[in-house]
Amino acid sequence: MALINLWMAQGFIPSSDVDPNKERLGNEYFMDLLWRSFFQDVQEDELGNIVNFKMHDLMHDLAQLVAGTECMIVDLSSGKLDERVRHVSHSSNFDLSWTRETSYSGADKLRSFLLLNQSPFHSMPNKLFYDTAIGRFRGLRSLSMSNSGVTMLPISISNLVHLRYLDISWNPDIKLLPNTITDLLNLQTLILTSCYNLENLPTQMEKSINLRHLDIDGCANLKQVPCGLGKLQSLQSLGKGGITISRQSCWLTELKDLNNLDGELRIVDLGHDDDATLEWKDVNLKDKQNLQSLIVEWGPESHENEGVLNDVMMLEDIKALWSLKQLMIEWYGGARFRKWMVDDLMSYLPNLVKVRLDSCFRCQHLPPLHQLAYLKDLYLGDLSNIECIIECEGVAEVRPSGCDFFPVLAQLWIVNMPNLKKWWRKEEASKELLPSIPHLSYLVILDCPNLLSMPLLPSLEKLDVYGVNEKLLSPQSSTAESSSSLCRLKKLRIGKVLKMESLSGKWLQNLTSLEFMWISDCPKLMSLSQGLSHLSSLEILGISNCKDIDFKEVDSGSSMQSKGFLNLRSMTIKEAAKPDCLPQRLEQFPNLEKLEIESCSGLVSLPESIGNLQSLQRIRIFDCRKLISLPTPVSSLTGLQELELSGCPIVMAKMPRRECIRLA
Repeated sequence: MALINLWMAQGFIPSSDVDPNKERLGNEYFMDLLWRSFFQDVQEDELGNIVNFKMHDLMHDLAQLVAGTECMIVDLSSGKLDERVRHVSHSSNFDLSWTRETSYSGADKLRSFLLLNQSPFHSMPNKLFYDTAIGRFRGLRSLSMSNSGVTMLPISISNLVHLRYLDISWNPDIKLLPNTITDLLNLQTLILTSCYNLENLPTQMEKSINLRHLDIDGCANLKQVPCGLGKLQSLQSLGKGGITISRQSCWLTELKDLNNLDGELRIVDLGHDDDATLEWKDVNLKDKQNLQSLIVEWGPESHENEGVLNDVMMLEDIKALWSLKQLMIEWYGGARFRKWMVDDLMSYLPNLVKVRLDSCFRCQHLPPLHQLAYLKDLYLGDLSNIECIIECEGVAEVRPSGCDFFPVLAQLWIVNMPNLKKWWRKEEASKELLPSIPHLSYLVILDCPNLLSMPLLPSLEKLDVYGVNEKLLSPQSSTAESSSSLCRLKKLRIGKVLKMESLSGKWLQNLTSLEFMWISDCPKLMSLSQGLSHLSSLEILGISNCKDIDFKEVDSGSSMQSKGFLNLRSMTIKEAAKPDCLPQRLEQFPNLEKLEIESCSGLVSLPESIGNLQSLQRIRIFDCRKLISLPTPVSSLTGLQELELSGCPIVMAKMPRRECIRLA
């Protein structure tokens, strides 16, 4: 967190014999202030790290009162500065006039100089940078020139011998940094975020022995990170993106002594031969116990090679990473994970928040991920030999006192797992006890044709199913209890359910909170159940590439049933082949505002009942070549703002050109 780094630069965080990690101590200070409401409106990233926050106006006023003249926000109109000022923030575009017109007798005592709210189109002369920051403010501990238009740093930057915090981020014209920057022996934080054109870091970076944070996120043209950084044993992070290392780089061996790393470490293209195992040992991963995120990719060839036992051995060192919040494993070649992952995962990696297991083609069993108390985000993909998600015999083994598992999981992706059949090894035949994922809000199931059941999902708000078995959405797999657990579902996407002929009314009738439904690529889908009329909150309905779809069942419903369509605002029908691919009783949708029809090859005419849609504002019809005419009641739609036709040659030939595009 930048605030903590600024505190450190000013010496506000003392050394501690109990915990020498100043960042951790600074975080305790911050959390204490947050608890006391000094800070508020905290925003966290996906791993729970604080990235944004605010200070209450009253607290800000109090802080200014306590600071007195020591801290000051200035602009171009500010005159003489009090010699007691130590920390200056400049709130407007900085230019030469400020230095000419401002006198400050205590310039050498200034400790912070921060540019705020600089215009992205502002360009600051490099001479000004020298005159102010270096020529006058030699006692600086913190200097921020973020987004200031600086194009280069002068060699004399080394004169700021006390500098500990330097931020030159978002200056895309900087291509090189002077080598003299490594003479700043007290430098702790160097922020280069989004210096897009920066090509190289200074040579001899190993001289910056106190450097703790080097942020190179968004430095897209950075050709290479110089070897020698491995000697910076205080180095903790290289930005949010962390470090990406392959076997071909010098970095793999230089990681050995960087045991204070606490950000993200990505090791790619490992391979699984004997040499890879030896190089992995050189990384000394087990001593990097502050890491928050570890991503390990063996490479796409690993599942074909006979040396996959090496992959299994490499996982052993991960168990020492107690602080790990994110673990991603890709192209792992083993059939099983290490014994510690299977038997005692919660003890070794209790803080995991995000897990991704991808392209582990040989893997036959998953670790007990359902036990992780803080797991919020789980991705399981291309695990072609996995048959069940939980290796237990039944619900009682998942949680003896009940049937919840994945206690805080919020998002789950299950992708391309063709042999997945069950959630746990022995599902109860009676289904009297169904497992529950109590806090899951988003579920994606893609290309899992053999999965036939769903757990209880009482908090689910968004569900995407594509390439699944039709039984997953049928009454046989959804008991009354399981289907009613979807009462909070708001968005539903169904696609590529190849054998589904109709939607289950029993399954649909409990989706009373559903606002959005899109069905696509279901070639055998012929009808929508009358259960659709129970979707009392539905606002958007889309059907695409379901050739044989019709609305006969919906049209046959009673007026009482049709109350479910009162909130429908938008309907889209694409790539349907039947003449009656639209509902004939459009009066069921009295609040419909948008109707879009595209590539419906059998459509000949629109229903006469369209005249009842007085809320209709937009009609868009594309590529319906058999459409003969528009019904007369269209002209009585007083709310219609736009009528757009394209690729409908018969009906367009009968209309004035201006009416084929838009009605105002």
